[in-house]
Parts: sequence; C-alpha cells; structure tokens
Amino acid sequence: GDINNWTTYTVDGFEVSKNTTIYGRFYNATTKEIGYAFTIKVQVIDDIGPQITIKNQTSTAKKITIEVEAKDNELGMPDEITYQYYIGITEENLKLVESKTENTITYDSLQSNTNYIVKVETKDKKGNVGTIEKVIKTAEPVLVNKITLDKEEAEIGTTKTLQLNATVEPENADDKSLTWSSSDDTIATVSSTGLVTPKKEGNVTIKCIAKDGSGVSAICNLKVLNGSLIYTREDLEAIRNNPGGSYILMNDIDLSEK
Repeated sequence: GDINNWTTYTVDGFEVSKNTTIYGRFYNATTKEIGYAFTIKVQVIDDIGPQITIKNQTSTAKKITIEVEAKDNELGMPDEITYQYYIGITEENLKLVESKTENTITYDSLQSNTNYIVKVETKDKKGNVGTIEKVIKTAEPVLVNKITLDKEEAEIGTTKTLQLNATVEPENADDKSLTWSSSDDTIATVSSTGLVTPKKEGNVTIKCIAKDGSGVSAICNLKVLNGSLIYTREDLEAIRNNPGGSYILMNDIDLSEK
C-alpha cells in the first residue's frame, strides 16, 4: 500500500500469504521522531508435503495395480523419490507392503469383491511427508466354466506312464489350477500335473477339478492292461532291444516288407 499513509498496530503475531511485502518505518519512542522507511519481503515455506496423485489403477479379483505421481511446486522433489506403499481393509490394519523408487506397485493375493484402502507416502526435498489414500475394490472372480482333457478314454500298459493334458476355459479365469485324483490308487496314481502311473491291471477313473470353487471337472476313464501295449511295427522293433516281459498286441500290424 501507500507507505506514507500508515495505521499502526501492536500485535503478538500475524499471518502472511506465501509472497508478502511488509512496509514499516523506524520510530524513536523517546524523541517521537519517525525515521527511515523499510520494507521486508517475506517468503513463506510450506510444510504440507508433496501432492501425490494416482494416475492409473487396475484391479482384478486378486490384484490391484496403481501408478502414482508426486510433485511439490514450492520446494521441489528429490532427484530420487522413494514411495512407501500400504494396503489394508481398514485404517487400523494398514500394512507397509514395500518401500521403493518405482512409482508403480501391484498388491496381490487379495480377496475378491472386497474394498481395500491403498495408501502411498513420499517426501519432498525438505523432508515434508505427503500422503494419499484411496479405496479400491477388487473385482468379482472369473470362474472356470469348462475343462477339457486330451483323452476322455484311454488304455495303457503297466510298463508306461500316461500324461493327461487339460485345457481350462475361459482363458482369463483368475485361478486355472487343478486338483487331480484317482478313483483307485492301487490301480493307478496321478500326480499334481496329470501324469498317470499304472500299478496293476484294472479300470480306474482319473479326475481333475478346478480349485476356484466353481466345481467344474473332467474325467478320463482309464483301462490298465498287464504288460506293454503294442500298436505299431516300431513297437515290435523295440521289443528286440528289450526282450522278455509281457506284451499285448492292440491291433493288426502289417509285417510285410515295404
């Protein structure tokens, strides 16, 4: 304002904006003389911390991924920004998941169809802490709706294993893992990857079922025969290199010279 037109206040303190100029004059209380005028330029340094924004977010039934950005127009950000990433279902159980310089994180192994609080903290050059919190909901799970085995019926001998392969649909199912089982482990067992090992002659059902709770399953009806199965001329030729044992001819084979 006009420094020649003053109103004097006696105060214990006052507030100023971020860019303020204070005008004044020196005053001699004894002689009642007013001296030189002066000005003071005040720069207010904030301590509220950087502003953090979530630029992108995606969520599935089991995962939440966010990308953040931090800036401080007053003090600036350090050359290397470190972010602390938290997550929890309530404020009370927020847990630090990771501290890193990357501005993206994927929270995994989450519950489907659940509201989660995600929280991110970082500091500006002065060390002031900025924080953002946001509630993000995980998606409904995509359940398995079909399992197809490459063999629905099969015959094997007791001397060879059989690998069963499963195709799980839809392609974007959240959990495509399977549980394998045999109806009679004394006849044949099956591994967690679908490898069948025969034990003795008999009939057995090999089953796989989705682990996601959908209840979808598929079966292979398996007949185990006591011996090695011969299907082709090549199988017969192999016997010459491994004589002895029990062999079962599964079909007619042309032995004429080609």
